[in-house]
Amino acid sequence: MTSFRVHPAVISAALFTGLAATATIGAWGLLTNLISPPTGLFDRMLSNTSAAICVAIAAALLGLLTARRWLQISAGAVIVGFALHSLLVHSSLNRVLFMPWLANYEAVLYTPMVALFMLLGTMLMLNPRGIVQRLWVRTLALVVIIASSIILVAHFDSRGFMIFGPHPDITGVAGILLLLIGIAFLLASHRQAPPIRMPNRTASTLGGLAVFITCSTWFYMGQSHLQLIQTAADNGLQRVAKARIQMAHVNVQLLERMVERWRVADDRLAIDMQQSDVQAYMRDIPHILSISLLDAQAQPLWRFDRDDSFALAAEVLRDAEVQQWLAQQPQQTQYLIPPLRFAKRDLPAVALLLVPVNRVSSQPGYLLTTLNLNRMMNPDTRVSDDEIKIYTQLGSGFVRSFDEGKPSHGNEVVLASTLLEIPHGPNLTLTATLHSFADLNRAAGMRSVIVALGLLFSMAFLLMFQQNRLMREQQLSLGLSEQRYRSLFDNNPDPAFSLDTNGCLSQVNDAFCKLLQLPRERLLGMHYRKLIPSSQHPSVAALFEQVLAGHSQRYEVTAIAAHGQEIDLDLTNLPIKINEHILGTFGVAKDITQTKKDAEQRLLLSRGIDSGVNGIVIADANVIGFPVVYVNKVFQQITGYSYHEIVGKSCALLQGPQTDPFTVTEIAQALREKRDFRTQILNYRKDGSSFWNELYLSPVRDDQGDVTHFLGVQHDVSEQVADKEQLAYQASHDALTGLANRFSLEQHLQRLVQRQQQGHASGTLAVLFIDLDGFKPVNDSLGLKVGDTILQQAAKRLQQLIQAPHFISRFSGDEFVAVISEIEDTSTVTSLVQQLMDVIDEPYHVEGHNIYISASIGVTYYTRKIKQPLELIQQADIAMSQAKLQGRNHFQIYQAANNDNYQANVILRSEFQQAIDDDALQLHYQPIIDLHSGRVVTVEALMRWITPDGRFISPGEFIPLAESTGQIIPAGRWALRKACTDVHEMQQFGAIRVAVNLSALQFHRADFFDQVQQILEETGTPADLLELELTESILMENSNHTIEVLQRFKEVGIRVAIDDFGTGFSGLSYLKKLPVSKLKIDRIFVQDIDQSASDQAITAGVINMATQVDMEVIAEGVETLAQITMLKQLGCGYIQGFYYAKPMPLEELKVYLAQHA
Repeated sequence: MTSFRVHPAVISAALFTGLAATATIGAWGLLTNLISPPTGLFDRMLSNTSAAICVAIAAALLGLLTARRWLQISAGAVIVGFALHSLLVHSSLNRVLFMPWLANYEAVLYTPMVALFMLLGTMLMLNPRGIVQRLWVRTLALVVIIASSIILVAHFDSRGFMIFGPHPDITGVAGILLLLIGIAFLLASHRQAPPIRMPNRTASTLGGLAVFITCSTWFYMGQSHLQLIQTAADNGLQRVAKARIQMAHVNVQLLERMVERWRVADDRLAIDMQQSDVQAYMRDIPHILSISLLDAQAQPLWRFDRDDSFALAAEVLRDAEVQQWLAQQPQQTQYLIPPLRFAKRDLPAVALLLVPVNRVSSQPGYLLTTLNLNRMMNPDTRVSDDEIKIYTQLGSGFVRSFDEGKPSHGNEVVLASTLLEIPHGPNLTLTATLHSFADLNRAAGMRSVIVALGLLFSMAFLLMFQQNRLMREQQLSLGLSEQRYRSLFDNNPDPAFSLDTNGCLSQVNDAFCKLLQLPRERLLGMHYRKLIPSSQHPSVAALFEQVLAGHSQRYEVTAIAAHGQEIDLDLTNLPIKINEHILGTFGVAKDITQTKKDAEQRLLLSRGIDSGVNGIVIADANVIGFPVVYVNKVFQQITGYSYHEIVGKSCALLQGPQTDPFTVTEIAQALREKRDFRTQILNYRKDGSSFWNELYLSPVRDDQGDVTHFLGVQHDVSEQVADKEQLAYQASHDALTGLANRFSLEQHLQRLVQRQQQGHASGTLAVLFIDLDGFKPVNDSLGLKVGDTILQQAAKRLQQLIQAPHFISRFSGDEFVAVISEIEDTSTVTSLVQQLMDVIDEPYHVEGHNIYISASIGVTYYTRKIKQPLELIQQADIAMSQAKLQGRNHFQIYQAANNDNYQANVILRSEFQQAIDDDALQLHYQPIIDLHSGRVVTVEALMRWITPDGRFISPGEFIPLAESTGQIIPAGRWALRKACTDVHEMQQFGAIRVAVNLSALQFHRADFFDQVQQILEETGTPADLLELELTESILMENSNHTIEVLQRFKEVGIRVAIDDFGTGFSGLSYLKKLPVSKLKIDRIFVQDIDQSASDQAITAGVINMATQVDMEVIAEGVETLAQITMLKQLGCGYIQGFYYAKPMPLEELKVYLAQHA
């Protein structure tokens, strides 16, 4: 199937012809309307709207021909805008859309033309060469062609054009131009259509002039014809109006003369005269229907009617509007045309002529004549011919035609109008319309044929001119192409040749001769097989056949030079086509002998590089950004980027948010200075993961010593860095809590103090020493796992409040140290400390337990007296100790005066530990007396400490110290063992028990019961000889656990006494639950019992309460006989105090017991 082809000039010629025609017609239309503003459709060839659309079509075609898309789109939008304007006004949508002002502008386009112009405007906005728009252009062009064809076919009917416009001249030419434009766009939208371009200046000038003459002639002829029709219609209408006025005037004169004769005649003669006159008038004037004589009250005296008009005349006289008119009793002659009857076209139109009758011998009356208005207003006078029809309008709204032989139709065009002034009656308006368009349509068709022929002639002229010009251009182009080809062939630096269809050389250039070292004369006519090895003949022959078949080929071949030297060639073979016939092949060769050797060396080098463990990257040193020109496979494996993804880009692609900016700056500096550089940098792979890159950069220089490239050797050292960081982290952080450890604390504090000393710090700094109150009992009683969990939770709470630039660390055990820097106001530290105490005081949820722990915090601030950073830690530790002495859950700011006490406590703690280690502690015993028998029943073991230098250390001094340091645990274990050992020597004086005081730390240890059992077994002491004394506050802590332990002691026979009772505020219900056997009333209630009524009441209450729960009562601190007497009266069973004996060593106790046995 042959492909569609169109001459390149046809589309351009058609579009330019349409451009020139629409521009000419639009310009003439606007100009004539401007010079002589029209009053009707037949006053002009085309409306202002149609003229503007013609100009817009011309502008759109100009934009298409000159490739000005903005002009093309704008003009097409104007066309669509005009069409939408007419559509909105005709359909009254402008009022619905609140745009009534649109009706102020001319909207004369008929509905079919509105739709057609909307499609045309859309088509003109599209680019027929566009890939996507081409289909739409083709579709719209087909619609325009079909629509324009329908317009032209409609003109074969005399009134067919009325569907599209007011007169056939403009609709016919519109159909021709739209058909031309539609065909041009359809051709232009074809895929193989040539480019659209403007004809050259000469062709466009001459062709445009021909189109201008054609369209101007058409416009003048059409305009003249319309003016002729209108002038004839106007003249004829004036004649008709004059004749009808004369007829109405004659009617009045005749009737008035008749009435005048009646007035002078006597009554007898008047009646005969009236009848005779009326019959003569009705016979001579055919449009008279009836004549009546009315009295003064408008009542008929007599009436004469035509035979066929009796009923009509009677009906008219009964009309209400006629009766109303008669009731006015007019004194002068008057015409009346009943409006309602005139408006109803199905009723005969009539006119009434009333003439007053003033008779001499009788009363006055009226002569009423009924006239047939159809006959009266439709005389035999003709305006011109049957093409014209006359309408009569009564007043401002009632119109009817009295040309009964010309049925009305909706497409009549008004040609002229005039005012008909009826004497003694209403004014009528006469309007002449073009009723038949047959003659006008035939004349317009002839003019349209002239336009079509003129346009075709113009197009033919353009095509001929364009064809001649194209032929000249082709000849010139052919000559230039031949010269360029010859120049390209002869001057080509690469060997070039041509072969005929047999494979023999037909042309060679100098480079080809030089390559093979053979003269041109010898090469011409030689077959190509003589220039290549025989082993390549089959493959080259197959490729040669492919080229002769029309397929270009590129391949490598070996050529043999004059002396047998083999040359590797990269050969391109192209078919030589002339008029679709292949006459041979054209070849261009390139010597790649050295290139292949270089490629083999590069391949060997690349394989060697790829087989290594390091990533290699080479960057161009002379291009901004140092783009990568080569990477090996190891680099691709490390980074995740393929060769094509990284080549051409900068290695900065590997940098990310955590890459050290200083290292990046160092690399950039080394590149600028073109020197070696080694570093370690955090880079990022393609998937976003990071890796540590050990990078070595080295400049690569050329033979002149200039740096041309940079070589980068990289190695992934992420594992080594991670191991190093892990070791560094472990060395600087606490394994349990993840906080910085003591080593990191000292380093950090060293840096901050150094900045303070150098004056570089902003504000001062503070050190907080945080100790968890009551942690050791919890750790001992609930186990290390629970204790570790509490420490971890406490560390997280501290971290949440103490964040950078501040510092938090775990110092040791349950102690934490925080460093607060950049302090401007110490109140912020106080607020922070309170927050820390509050957050630590919140319950810890561990293994189903709610554990409550508080904190004691010591605070110190940097001063100029600080020489060593550790002094700040020591000061904060001293302040913390002071806070604990205040009852714990407190904080204390370091005061220099407390330093001496702290140092003394440190020394005392050390000496006490030495005493424990050296077994240098002592137990003294104080007897407890049965008040009724006076016997010693129990002795209380009290710890005493005398230093090696003879100093006696009060228990009130070293016991609290031992409890705060935890030394009370080994000291208490020693005391329990010592008491169990000594009690055996007391048995010779009777069944005496020994009471040993316990601290909270001892009692709450998880293995305390087992320790007591073990000591009893090791010392061989019966359980009933041991009595344990616990303070009331200890027993109230963790009541369930306390009751469980006490119950176990009771079950094995060990008695328990509540020491210092009365200070813990326990109640009877609580005591009832405890498996204890004794209460010891604190000395504060005993010392004034003989004088204080309140002490007596309290003591009595305690005794009564103990009696109710079967407990024995011991009063402590008894020193006088009066106290003993009062206690005996209150029912106290046992007493202890200096009145009987002070605490004494075992040997003295034995003497005392021997004396009081």
